Amino acid sequence: SRSRRWREEPGVCHQSTEKSRQTGCEEMLSNLPLVGRLFGGDVSFSTLEDAQQIVEGLQAEFSAQSQAMAEAEAMIAEMEARRVRELREEVAQLEGERRALAAMAASVEERLAVKKAALAEFEEVERAAESEVEGGLLPYALLRQNDDETTNAVIETFGDVPLFEAKSREATESLLRRDAEDDEKLAAGIALAVDRGVLEAGVEVEPVTRIDVTGRSADEVADAIYAACGDERGKIVVLQGLSGTGKGTTVSKLLTRFDSCVSWSNGNVFRALTLLALERCAAEGVDLDDSVLTADNLAAWISMLRFDLFPEGYDIEIDGEGVNARVSAIANTALKDPRIARSIPTVAGFAQGEVVTFANAALQRMRQDGLTCVVEGRAPTLAYVRSPFRFELVIDDPLLLGARRVAQRVVALALKDLAPRTNGHGPPQDSVDRALQTAIRAL
Repeated sequence: SRSRRWREEPGVCHQSTEKSRQTGCEEMLSNLPLVGRLFGGDVSFSTLEDAQQIVEGLQAEFSAQSQAMAEAEAMIAEMEARRVRELREEVAQLEGERRALAAMAASVEERLAVKKAALAEFEEVERAAESEVEGGLLPYALLRQNDDETTNAVIETFGDVPLFEAKSREATESLLRRDAEDDEKLAAGIALAVDRGVLEAGVEVEPVTRIDVTGRSADEVADAIYAACGDERGKIVVLQGLSGTGKGTTVSKLLTRFDSCVSWSNGNVFRALTLLALERCAAEGVDLDDSVLTADNLAAWISMLRFDLFPEGYDIEIDGEGVNARVSAIANTALKDPRIARSIPTVAGFAQGEVVTFANAALQRMRQDGLTCVVEGRAPTLAYVRSPFRFELVIDDPLLLGARRVAQRVVALALKDLAPRTNGHGPPQDSVDRALQTAIRAL
């Protein structure tokens, strides 16, 4: 019938059909789910709002994953950078250690080469000495004297030996360095005493006579000083100079030349002051330091020392801080206590002015009593001892300062080696020569 109607009423039938088709499609579409491809996967949703929510959720998840990945990549980069820094630091440290080891190895090689060269030259000198030196290197009688003549003879015999010369140079450098340090400390102590008003500033020193000791014996130096001073009694002879110029030996020679002659040293004054300071610290239960060494305390302690002529002779009496004794009675006991030896440098740094003033008063007292007083030391402190008889021992070649010390060591080593073999007639000359050569090698 529909067909017949389509044929009989074609227009009506076409409109009806289009309308039914449209209505059916709408119903069908309303019942079918929408389908799409999002991020490479099939996702079903019924409305566009659902699709929007799905997209936003996926975007949020993607953003979170991207942020997590970025943070992980940043952490990995930081770890890699830190590891690179650590590796660079380790490489730099190893390079430093390698350079240090290389420098140490080079130093050892250099020292070894010097020792080998010195040994080779010494052995050559030794062979020549054994065949050419008539009567031996040094007579035992001269070696046994162990004085300045012995020292000069050793220098003359072995002065050209490379090892002896090298050790002499080392000793000279050490002496000059120590003297410079001592002068600096003394100057600081004097400046402190000036600031405290214990010593005057800019003191005027009498003219100083310089005596060159190069090639001269201690007796010859002492004779020159004695001739310059004259034989009248009651004077102070001041002797200064670098370490190694022979001041101590010269003083011992002068003691035999002047009548009624004594020597003076500030050592026991410093020891006595240190003893008093330590006793005060022990009583108060404190350590010896700068806070204890005040101007008032030092003035009190120096007042506890009295220099005078006692029945047994000139001496220093200590009376204070629980101590009542004379220096001569405790010089080899209480004043040699190790704690005093350790503390003297500390006290000396603050008490230079007090000790110098005390020493000058003691020297003037003995001079007025008709004694000749010989005092030796460093120029900064001796400047405060008043006397027109001032001498400085100098030496042309500073290397001789160290050579004297090395020669004294050689003599001591040789005598120690010969001691078990000595008899009433002394050891044979070949034993003396071997002992000297062994002593040179031992340097």
